[in-house]
Amino acid sequence: MSRLPLYLFLIPAIYLFGCKPRTEDLLFSVNTDKRVREILENAIMTSGGQEKWYDLRKIKFDKVTQLFDSTGRLESSIDQHHRYHLFPKHILEIIWQDSLGNHQLMLRNNDVEKYLNGHRDDQLDSNATKHQLLAAEYAVLLPFKLLDPGIHFTYEGRDTFDGETVHIVRAQYQPETVTTYNTSDVWWHYINADNFVYEGYKVKHEDHYSLVINDEFTTIDELMLPHRRRSYLLDSSGKKLFKRADYLYHNYHIRLGEDRK
Repeated sequence: MSRLPLYLFLIPAIYLFGCKPRTEDLLFSVNTDKRVREILENAIMTSGGQEKWYDLRKIKFDKVTQLFDSTGRLESSIDQHHRYHLFPKHILEIIWQDSLGNHQLMLRNNDVEKYLNGHRDDQLDSNATKHQLLAAEYAVLLPFKLLDPGIHFTYEGRDTFDGETVHIVRAQYQPETVTTYNTSDVWWHYINADNFVYEGYKVKHEDHYSLVINDEFTTIDELMLPHRRRSYLLDSSGKKLFKRADYLYHNYHIRLGEDRK
């Protein structure tokens, strides 16, 4: 786990004992579990705060993904450039190169586009491509994406996660009522019980479980964003089978604007 500045450890205490926000500004107001709401509010505060998140207009970054097989052998390495326009229009774009040439995926006005070497692919699986784009956006912007509507949260107690004591918050998504995440995967979010740092998550996909651990963060304009992550393939009991991937997020650029609430 990366070392964090001392001021981050003080944020939860400041929030809990300082001035409270107006009722209409409370996060997760639809969630009746006060304990979950307080944990998530503090996780958002530790990562930069609700207001800073609502000020975010655009973000772009480079992401290197290294995949490994069950023996630890490197299967592949891919370097992608991500560009996200969050407001007023929602546009997601991922660009990369490989042996086939130049790839471009785009989600714009809820329409999916895919290009190879500048030629549009009209045979694409639009649902799979949309999921790829939304999942990439969702993962890099945690825990802020927990502010999205259409999520049912459940508190599942405390546990040890990568050597840290954490709160476990289960999240069930309802893709039929919200377009920001389009599968019904179940997620478990792990939030440090002492300083409310977002430590990582576990996901139950249709055919497997995966675990992602945040190892290092970087702070851009007061927003704490992932720098290094690793993921593991799990069995149904939650036991690690092998390390599946290393992720490097770098070269961030963000644009802030007026509050978009």
